[in-house]
Amino acid sequence: MTRIDRVRILLPLVILCAAITGCKEDVAVEADTIAIRSGNDQVGLAGSILPKPLEVEVFGPRQKGKLGGKGSLYPAAGRKVTFRVRNPGSGV
Repeated sequence: MTRIDRVRILLPLVILCAAITGCKEDVAVEADTIAIRSGNDQVGLAGSILPKPLEVEVFGPRQKGKLGGKGSLYPAAGRKVTFRVRNPGSGV
């Protein structure tokens, strides 16, 4: 098989893959959901540092699947997350 034959076979496959997956620009995703990854359910004295950091992941709204499935959640990168004490004395 010559190099030109390989190109004739691979080029349509590459174009088909690009068409199926789509090309889209990076768009700022609005925050919709927060999932706790680690550090939940820790207890400590007021003002003390807890042993594990609280880690969360922020997701944008669910995007529909290409074939009509339930869709997927995509991380909303770069979003600032602020935790506030809602009721002093009861926790964060």
